[in-house]
Amino acid sequence: MDTATYITYRHLYHPKLPLNTLEFLKTELKLGNKHVIANLDQDAFAATALLLKHVHLVCHIHPSSEEHSAIKKTFVSNTNFIISVGEPQKTNLDNDAIDCILIGNNFVDYTPETLKEECKHIARLNSFVLIINHKISLDSSPFAKAYNDFIQRFSTTGVEEYNRIIPRNALDKFYQNGYEQKQFPNQQRFDLEGITAYYLSSKTALKPEHPQYQFALKALKILFYQYQENGQVHLEYQTFIYFGLFNKYVPAISLRKSMFFNFLRPFAFGFYILVKMNIYLLKGIYTIKEKLFPKRSKRKN
Repeated sequence: MDTATYITYRHLYHPKLPLNTLEFLKTELKLGNKHVIANLDQDAFAATALLLKHVHLVCHIHPSSEEHSAIKKTFVSNTNFIISVGEPQKTNLDNDAIDCILIGNNFVDYTPETLKEECKHIARLNSFVLIINHKISLDSSPFAKAYNDFIQRFSTTGVEEYNRIIPRNALDKFYQNGYEQKQFPNQQRFDLEGITAYYLSSKTALKPEHPQYQFALKALKILFYQYQENGQVHLEYQTFIYFGLFNKYVPAISLRKSMFFNFLRPFAFGFYILVKMNIYLLKGIYTIKEKLFPKRSKRKN
C-alpha cells in the first residue's frame, strides 16, 4: 500500500471523535479560535479534522518527512494546518508554544516520564494535555468478537490496535497535577470495502509480502458476509479522554498578594489588640470620671 492510500484509509476508516466531544472541548476545556493545538497522535487524524474549524492552528507531529505531502493533501483546504517533523517524545516544537496537546492510543508505546518532560517543554502555562483512547467493545456485537479473533490470527502482534489498555500507573506518572476522565460511546459502520481498508491500514495488519496475506483477505471477506446486515458490519467503541493541566501556574499577582497579607498579619493582630486596649482604657477613664465628679455629670444631664 502506498503512502497516500495509507493516509487516506487512516483518515476515512479509523475511529473518529464523537461529535459530543467537541462540546466538551469547547465548554469544559474552553478551547477556541485563539488556541494552538499540537496533535502527537502520528497516524490518527480524527481530532485534527474535528478541531480545525474551531481553533487558531493545529500542528500535526509526524516523524517521516516523506509522508508529509500526503498528509497535507488530506487537509489541503485548511490554512490553519501545519505539519512538523518529530516524535511525541521529541517534537522539535518551540518552548512555551502550545495551548493544548493531544496524544492517542500510542501513549502506551512511550515512557510516561520522557513524554511528560516534552509536554512540559512545549506547553504554555495552564495547558491541557489530552490522551484519547479508543477501545473496541468486544461484547457489543458478534462481529466485534469475531473480528478480534480474526486479528489474533492475522496480525503481527495478535492484538487489535484499539484493544489496548492504558495502565493507571502510567497515567499517574504522566499527569503530575492529577487528571480527570470522560467517556463517550462511539461506533463505525463498514461495507466490505471499508472493513478491508480498515484492516489494511491498521498498524498490525499483515503486509503483502507475508505468506498469509492473501488468505487473510479471503478470511476477512468470509467474515464480513457471515455477519453483515444490509451490506454493513459495525464496531462499537468507548472513547476515553484523559485530561489534566500541565505547567500549572498561580498568577504572580495572587502570590504577591498572599505574601503581602501574610507579612501584614502579625501587625494587623497587634493593631487589633491596640484598638481593644484603647476601648477598655476609655471605658475605664469614663468610669473613674463618673465616680469622681458625679454631681457635675448630673448637672450636664
